[in-house]
Amino acid sequence: MALMALFMLRVIVHVQGATSGMAGDGPDRGKD
Repeated sequence: MALMALFMLRVIVHVQGATSGMAGDGPDRGKD
C-alpha cells in the first residue's frame, strides 16, 4: 500500500516536472 502511494507520487511529480520544464519555470526543469 505504501509502495503504491509512493509510486503514484513519483508519477505525479514526474508529470508535473515535465510539464513545468516545457514551460521553462519548473523546479525539476532539466532533471530528466
